[in-house]
Amino acid sequence: MKLLIVTQVVDLDHPVLGFFHRWIEELAKRVEHIDVVALFEGRHKLPENVCIHSLGKERGGGGRLLNRVKYSVRFLRLVWKLRRDYDAAFVHMNQEYVLLAGLLWKLLGKRIYMWRNHYAGSWLTDVAAHLCTKVFCTSRHSYTAKYGKTVFMPVGVDTERFYEDTNIPRKKNSILFLGRMSPSKNPLMLLEALKELKEQDISFTASFVGSPLPEHEPYYRSLVDRAKHYGLEERVSFLPGVPNHETPNLYRGHEIFVNCSPPGMFDKTIFEAGACGCSVLAISSDYLELAGKEWSFASNSELTERLKVLIEGNATQDIDIQQQSISKLGEQLVTIISVTPSRNISFLINDLGYGGAERVFINDANAFIADGYSVKFFLLYGVNANLAKQLNLDPRVQLILLKARNPFDIKAVYRFVKEVKGIGPSALVSTLNDSNIFARWVALWVGRRRLHLTIREANTSRRPSKSWWQRLLDLFLFWIPDHIIVVSHEGWRSLGWPLSRKATVLQNAITVPKNIKEKKGDETQVLTVGRLVEQKDHATLIEALAILAEEGIKIRVVIIGHGSLHSKLVELIHTRNLERVVSILGTLSHEEVLDHMKNTDLFVLTSRWEGSPNVLLEAMAAGLPVIATAVGGIPDLITHKQHGLLVPPGNPRAVADTLRLLIQDRKLRELLGTAALTRAKDFSPEERFIQLRAIVTRT
Repeated sequence: MKLLIVTQVVDLDHPVLGFFHRWIEELAKRVEHIDVVALFEGRHKLPENVCIHSLGKERGGGGRLLNRVKYSVRFLRLVWKLRRDYDAAFVHMNQEYVLLAGLLWKLLGKRIYMWRNHYAGSWLTDVAAHLCTKVFCTSRHSYTAKYGKTVFMPVGVDTERFYEDTNIPRKKNSILFLGRMSPSKNPLMLLEALKELKEQDISFTASFVGSPLPEHEPYYRSLVDRAKHYGLEERVSFLPGVPNHETPNLYRGHEIFVNCSPPGMFDKTIFEAGACGCSVLAISSDYLELAGKEWSFASNSELTERLKVLIEGNATQDIDIQQQSISKLGEQLVTIISVTPSRNISFLINDLGYGGAERVFINDANAFIADGYSVKFFLLYGVNANLAKQLNLDPRVQLILLKARNPFDIKAVYRFVKEVKGIGPSALVSTLNDSNIFARWVALWVGRRRLHLTIREANTSRRPSKSWWQRLLDLFLFWIPDHIIVVSHEGWRSLGWPLSRKATVLQNAITVPKNIKEKKGDETQVLTVGRLVEQKDHATLIEALAILAEEGIKIRVVIIGHGSLHSKLVELIHTRNLERVVSILGTLSHEEVLDHMKNTDLFVLTSRWEGSPNVLLEAMAAGLPVIATAVGGIPDLITHKQHGLLVPPGNPRAVADTLRLLIQDRKLRELLGTAALTRAKDFSPEERFIQLRAIVTRT
C-alpha cells in the first residue's frame, strides 16, 4: 500500500510535534511508500521509502492571509500531482486539510483517514469527518468520539526511547509539567495545587517545561507572575520547550508527572512519563478508567491531596505501557488503512433469465458463497425470481427483489441501502446497463468507502447496446465505480479514456463436462443458441441455409431462444421454404441446452456484436466445431482455423461457404472439435474466481 500523510511539522527538534517523526518511521516499516506533505520541514532522518514535500512555512515571509492562500494552493497541487503515488490519505490533527482536499480525494477514489483528538470541535469538524473513511482518536471524550466511523487507538509511545533508566538520579519530591503553555493544557491548575502544598509546608520542586504560541504569550507571563505572587519562585522553574528526543531524560529526572489537559485530550505525555518511571497524575476521564481514582483528580484540592500522598511515598503505580506503544499504533493504523477485505458481497442484475450474463453472475455468487462469503443477490426488476432455483443459485445466497420501475427509482435505492447498511463495509458487483446505472446512485448514497463498487460491462463492443445518453452517463460518472470488468480486449478498447484506466479484462469461464455424448445419425445437425434479437442476427444464418438448400445440401438446424424477432424469423423461414430445415424451440433450461449440444455436429453463432459469449465456450467444452462471427470478444476465445472458423458479421454467403466446408469435411470437423475442447479447458472457473475475488475485495 502507498500512503499520503498530511501533517503540520516534520522536525526532530520540534518541542511539541517532534514525536511524529517516529510515527512516520513506524508506518514506513509497514507500507510500500509514503509521501508526507508537511506545513513545516525541519531536521529529519527517515527511511528511503519516505518522501517529504514541504508547503514552505520554514522559509517564512508574507502576511498571514497571503501565506494561508499560498499554502492551500501548494497543498492542492501536491494532492493532484501525487495522485498516482498513493492509495489513501492520512491527515494528522488538522481537519482543514480534509476540508480542502476531501472532495478531490473522493473524486480520485482515495480513502481518507483523519487523526483528531481534542475536546473541542464544530460543524466544520463534522463536515471533515463525513468526508473521511475513518476517524482516529485516543479519548472517549474527544469531540470526534461520537462518530460511528471513529476508531479508538493507542496513543503511540516509543518504548524504545521512553523507558526507565536507573543510572539517571531522580530529584526527590520533584514534579514535572510538560506541554504547550496554553489555557487548553491548564498549567494554572497545577500552580494552584502547588500553592496549597507550600501552605501545608510540604517539600517539593516543580518544573513547567513548554513554550506558548504567540497568541498565548500574555497567558504564559501571567503564570510566571502568579508563581512569584505565591512565593514559589524558589521551588518552581519555567523552562522553554525542548525537542521530543530530549524529553526522556526530563521524565527520568522527576518523580511525579502531572497532566491537567481536560477530558477529550488524552495526551501521549502521560504514557511517555509512565514509561520512564514517573508516577503519573492526570485529570483525564480516560486515565481515570485506566489507572483508577487514586491516580486521577477533578479539582485543585484533589490534585493537592494526590500530590501529598505521592510525596510522602505512600503509593505505587503499575500501568501496561505496551498497550499504548507506537508498534501497537502502527500495526492498527496500517491494518485499518489497508482495508480488510470485505466478507460481504452483493450482486445486482436487472433480472433472472436464461442468458449468459445471468448464468455467469449466478456462478460467481455460488463461488463466493462456497469461499465463505456472505452473499446477497439483488434483482432490480425481479419478475423472474422463481428461475433462481432452476438456474442453480445456491440456497444460501439471499435473493432480494428491489421491484424498481427504472434505474433511477429512489424507493428501490432506499430498499437496497436498507439491506446493506447494517452489514458494514461491503462489495457490490453489478452487470447490464440498468443495474450498472442504479449501482452508481447506490454507491453515491451509501458512500464509496462503505460500498466497493465493481461494474461488469458484459456487452461492450464497437456496436454496443447502449443508447447515446447511457454512454454519456458513463463518461460523466466514470469516477464512481472502483473497478470495471470487461469480458474482452475489444470491449476494453471500446470503453475509451477515462473508463479504460479502471478496467480489467476478465473473460468468462466454463466447466468442461466429463462425459460427452456422441451424435447418432447421418444428417448434419447444427445448433445455435441466443435471444431472438437484432444482436444475434439469426436472419443471416437463415439466409445462409437458404443458399445451401438451393444447392441440395442436407442439413438440420435447431435455434434455441426467444425474443422480439420471433415472428419475423418464422416468417423468413416460411418465405425461404425452410420449415423442414429450421426449428425454433423457444426457451429451454440450461441442462436441456447442454443435452442438445451433446447431440449435434456443429455450433454456429452469427452475432453482429458480442461481449464474451458464454454459450460459445459451452459449445466448445462439448467438443463441437464452431463457426462464429469475428466480433467483440469472440476472437479472444477462438483463433481462426485453429480453434474454430470465423466469418464476417452480416454475410450469409460467408456463413454458407463455411457450413458447406465443415459439412463435407468430417475430418476437419473432428479436428476443430478436439481443438475447441482443448481451448475451452484454458478458461478455468477456479482461475477466474481468484482474479474476480482480487478485484472485488481489493486484495
